[in-house]
Amino acid sequence: MRTPLLTAWLAFGFGACTFSPNNQPIDGGSSSDGSGSGSDAMPPDGPPDGAPDAPPLIDGCPPGYNIDLTGMGFSKYKVLSAMLTWRLGEEACEADGVGYTGKTHLATFGDDAERVAIDGESVPNNAWIGLTDLLNEGTFIWVNNEPNPAQSGNPWAGSNPDGGETADCVRLGSSSTYDDRDCTAVQASLCECDNKAAMGNRFP
Repeated sequence: MRTPLLTAWLAFGFGACTFSPNNQPIDGGSSSDGSGSGSDAMPPDGPPDGAPDAPPLIDGCPPGYNIDLTGMGFSKYKVLSAMLTWRLGEEACEADGVGYTGKTHLATFGDDAERVAIDGESVPNNAWIGLTDLLNEGTFIWVNNEPNPAQSGNPWAGSNPDGGETADCVRLGSSSTYDDRDCTAVQASLCECDNKAAMGNRFP
């Protein structure tokens, strides 16, 4: 004999459900409040949130950029004494700036006055700077969007650039002149912190 409750469930299309003796749905059936344990039951919460928000950036430059030429309208710089290839030097300089608003990279000189100002600081000869013709052989450009420097004559040392296709990266020579070298040579690096980030498509 059907009870009134069982008849009501069947009338509303729940005949596939199995019922316990007290007329409650079991075996995965849905209860009237939507809280059953069947496959159609909604989870109590929505999808998990994404990764936590990154912490806010620290204003300014990271520690160690103690060559401060901001009073002359230039930037802050740091000598990286580890002997590295040009590309590893660039990567190390860029890594300095992670978490800071300042953009770090191998040094780039927006004009000759900046290059001359660096010459008065304790920068070792032959330190890598952010100048290369990796993108286009024979055209030396900075790793960021600073204006391209002269391609010969001052401030290049002697007959530089003279390395042809094998010398695609630039280090500082004596009196902060430019000397092109093989990028796989190992040198100290001069890093700079400013507001112009390096752009990888300029040195593929």
